[in-house]
Amino acid sequence: MIGYCHTRRELRTFRLDRIHELTVLKQTFQAPVGFDARVFLEDSSRGQPQVLARLKFPRESAPVARLNCLSWCEIAEQTDGSLLVTLPTPDLNWAASTILAYGPVVEVLDPPELRQLVRDWAKAIADLYGNSMTHET
Repeated sequence: MIGYCHTRRELRTFRLDRIHELTVLKQTFQAPVGFDARVFLEDSSRGQPQVLARLKFPRESAPVARLNCLSWCEIAEQTDGSLLVTLPTPDLNWAASTILAYGPVVEVLDPPELRQLVRDWAKAIADLYGNSMTHET
């Protein structure tokens, strides 16, 4: 989320999972004239290490990728109706978490270490929820 940081007195990015409390005020905020969120995010991430994940959404799940088009720095429709997208993330763990949120509707093409991490995590999840479940529902 992009917002004004009163401590640093500038626009900053905030991770929603780190916000523990929210107070809604009557005060409003106007975005600066000409503000472009995509440009701001690109500029704020410049110089930070990034993992560029190349992903493939088959034709059947291409609409899912189109709904999240702001996440991709590149998107290319293929002749078979599938979409190839590039997802910039700060690190492999962030990339794997994001990819696993899509479940089985996406395939990691590159980098190889991300494919392996997603494979390992998916196996660990399958093992956790395998037939030898110890908790009853």
